[in-house]
Amino acid sequence: MGARGGRGPAIPRVVRQPPAGQRPHRPANRWRARDRHRRPRGHVAHRARRRLVGGKPVGRPGRRRRQLSGGDHPRPDRGGRAVELIRWSWVRNHLDDIGWLFVEHIQLASLALLFGVAIAFPLALAALRWPRLYGPLLGFTGVLFTIPSLALFILLIPYTGLSKATSLIGLTIYTLLILVRNIVEGLRGVSPHVLEAAKAMGLTRTQRLFQVELPLALPMIMAGIRIAAVTTIGLVTVTALIGQGGLGRLFIDGFTRDFATPVIVGFVLSVALAIVVDLLLVRLQSALTPWHQEASDR
Repeated sequence: MGARGGRGPAIPRVVRQPPAGQRPHRPANRWRARDRHRRPRGHVAHRARRRLVGGKPVGRPGRRRRQLSGGDHPRPDRGGRAVELIRWSWVRNHLDDIGWLFVEHIQLASLALLFGVAIAFPLALAALRWPRLYGPLLGFTGVLFTIPSLALFILLIPYTGLSKATSLIGLTIYTLLILVRNIVEGLRGVSPHVLEAAKAMGLTRTQRLFQVELPLALPMIMAGIRIAAVTTIGLVTVTALIGQGGLGRLFIDGFTRDFATPVIVGFVLSVALAIVVDLLLVRLQSALTPWHQEASDR
């Protein structure tokens, strides 16, 4: 019996050597010609996918590779959908950052609204004093309102830089049209008979304005302030593109990392803030104009 258990003597294998100065021939494919029948399924699609991304290995077909930062992202299931819509562990670990961004959002919106009222009120009084100014003033503020927010911030950057002043100037400009129009229309809506009675009582122009006209025009003015407040809260998120933005930074962070949790948190907090501010302004209007509430109840 031979060395191979009765199969006979081993036959030496003849290996063909290439000529001198030449490398041994190998197939261009990484699979040998004799192993073609052993290629796994989807091999052709995998090669095409490699060519589409520049020849870099991207994994098996149908499977995504995502660069995660700190393991905060939810893993996709077999269907490619996120297992969890919100990663609550990420929310718990970033409560301080979310709170700070929320406070910054409130500051930007409130300052812009305050500056808008401070500028719109004298402009409205000037339009009432000189009626010919109302048309051009309304047209000018309307043109400013139609400028895209991102374009306006880019135009302001050469003068004010990437600072909070750039955000406040842009946000204040967008409140002027709403506030000027509502203040003018509210003061115009005061009955002339009421003004004549106040004048007959010996009230000066300033006293008539603050004691008679403004209280009667307050519902219309508060309606404009409510619209401007909700609009400003939404526009604050756009200022995240210039380094400000409050909750808008969560949108940028979630979008750049393909992570839905910051986007959802920022969206929910922005909507909740707008609703709460609107309800607070309604309560403030009811407290300042109790006679209007009684008249509406009748």
